[in-house]
Amino acid sequence: MVTAKKQKLLDAALALFVEQGISETSTASIAKHASVATGTLFHHFENKKVLVEALYFHLKTSLVDDLALDGKIENEGQIVSLWHKVIIWGLENPDKMAFFSIYYSSPWVESSFKHNVLNSVFSFLIEFIERQKAVGVFIDLPTDYIAMHIQQSLLNTVNYLLEHNLEVTSELIDSSLKVCMFGLQTQRNKEA
Repeated sequence: MVTAKKQKLLDAALALFVEQGISETSTASIAKHASVATGTLFHHFENKKVLVEALYFHLKTSLVDDLALDGKIENEGQIVSLWHKVIIWGLENPDKMAFFSIYYSSPWVESSFKHNVLNSVFSFLIEFIERQKAVGVFIDLPTDYIAMHIQQSLLNTVNYLLEHNLEVTSELIDSSLKVCMFGLQTQRNKEA
């Protein structure tokens, strides 16, 4: 459970990280933007790195909660539905998507932390990828690499749609999924 002050700090951090960048944003400016004392920030977050990681984890868990995922992907229809939901969520939350873009290209990212979030928050995606690899649908690459490919494809799709102000249609979203999945399929599945 996130307290009201902690949520204010996360919201302030999100706004300032997107506006100024992670490295350029001071903890003092985050506290000021949240209208709390700097000591309050350090009461909730030991340091800026912990705050950045907490924000990343919070946004990823919020995404899963907002999409009301039941925790399992069992068929193609569910992956198509999930892809649509994530694209729409991203278009409705451009600041959160901007943070993900900044975070992934930032020196603040520790691969072990990102890997732990992937495995804990997106375990349903990991299970889906493993099943697709086991039955020969996906090429045999490391599962976390495939998950990062899917994640980056979603982010690229949302960013492209936001930058180009395109009319978002079901066909366009379906096509973006096909592009993402094509690169993951084994040769025999591409020919089928």
